[in-house]
Amino acid sequence: MSNMSEYTLNDTMTRLFDKKNGIGISMLRNTIGASDFSIEYSTYNDIEYGSTDYNLEKFDMSSAAKQMALTKKAMELNSDIKLFLSPWSAPLWMKKYNTWGSYYYSVLPNTLKTECYDVYAKYLTKAVEGYIAEGMDVYAITPQNEPFTKQTYPSMYWDKSGDTLAKFVNENLRPTLTAAGLETKILNLDYNYNEDNIERAHNIMDKTLDTADGIGYHWYSGEPENMAATRELYPDKLIYVTEASSGNSSGIKLMLNLTQKMGRSIRSGANGYITWNIALDTEGGPTYNNVNNHCTALVHYDADTDDVIYGGDYYALGHFSKYIKSGAVMLESTDTGADSEYALVNTVFQNTDGSKVAVVTNTTSLNSVFKFVDGNIVREITVPARGIITLVW
Repeated sequence: MSNMSEYTLNDTMTRLFDKKNGIGISMLRNTIGASDFSIEYSTYNDIEYGSTDYNLEKFDMSSAAKQMALTKKAMELNSDIKLFLSPWSAPLWMKKYNTWGSYYYSVLPNTLKTECYDVYAKYLTKAVEGYIAEGMDVYAITPQNEPFTKQTYPSMYWDKSGDTLAKFVNENLRPTLTAAGLETKILNLDYNYNEDNIERAHNIMDKTLDTADGIGYHWYSGEPENMAATRELYPDKLIYVTEASSGNSSGIKLMLNLTQKMGRSIRSGANGYITWNIALDTEGGPTYNNVNNHCTALVHYDADTDDVIYGGDYYALGHFSKYIKSGAVMLESTDTGADSEYALVNTVFQNTDGSKVAVVTNTTSLNSVFKFVDGNIVREITVPARGIITLVW
């Protein structure tokens, strides 16, 4: 986005974040260092191979300058924004094999060195402080993006039981944040909501009840309803879908899939939903290996023409984010979607000002009539085939 002309950037930011003239996005997730969508790899503590920096004397966030400037602009447009931070990889000198991927030669787990648990917690804390120093509050941090993945791009492996992550949160990350006077929330896991990861998330949560604030889930594997078990076990903890991205899908198919999954996730206990990415080029890149992977984003930018294409993700998210305000609560509705195998999904909310919002997704090839009864208000609404509607009253 930093490559856009000033006019295009201002217009795009308004349409993304402004509550009146845009879709009012109120959650952002920024990377700490490089991710799989970075064409240059870096962390905030890159030093010469074979060296160490336990005092973090060479800590440097200059590589995040553009990211931070755009984040600050978004927060100026929407003061309700909650900012999440997630690292893909620790600085290489802190990792067992001093390489970017989570596995060394695709065989050996590339983990955080035991002797670096404390300095890594300080590193993450300094990242939070870096945003605060620029006038941006950090709502939550995850200790690791996708901690059990096997990748060659920036990533880091933690044991699949989740025990080491729990130990890190309890003994290092939370104490370090607290010592710095920070109340930044900690979300465990930051990975898929498939059954194995749900079990791991619960294991980590059981061990960090006093130090962590909730769990982050991704949508790439498993069903959203799996999160209902998390909500039942931890009614007072936060649950966020912290990453959802589509590939090789476009138009109405993408929109229907996203709004359906968002509705199901919130009905299953999620407090909020973050899509990934905000902006990509017209081929869905660039990516870590400079091979465009055709991933979708809220907007796609054509650098040759300075044109912005608003995709299905943008309009799908807007059905929720523009009308459901920060602090809204979900209301119970009798049709859970299960009877239709989630071909028809509805989610109903009440905003803090008393207004109510319903988002209904119809993925079938036939029109469907929904009957809304709210006290003395009775309405029958036809949701068109392969359609999405948002009602406000």
